[in-house]
Amino acid sequence: MSAPASYRVHVTDSVEPALAGHPGASYDSPVTHPEADAHALARVLLASPELPHGSGPWHRAIPGGRRTVWLEHTGEPG
Repeated sequence: MSAPASYRVHVTDSVEPALAGHPGASYDSPVTHPEADAHALARVLLASPELPHGSGPWHRAIPGGRRTVWLEHTGEPG
């Protein structure tokens, strides 16, 4: 039996500082996640009612800009 694939979740908030009041932000998950967990996290970050398919990138409007979420396939764990 093979181990499930693992993914890192990446998020970037690109904003207009004058509108958002901050310069934006980015985040890269420090640990890998099983595929189902990575998609569930992407769903939360996108405020989506459905799980996204594939590995992105997916986009969502946020105040003053746009959020981009994507998954990086890191291979098979262990």
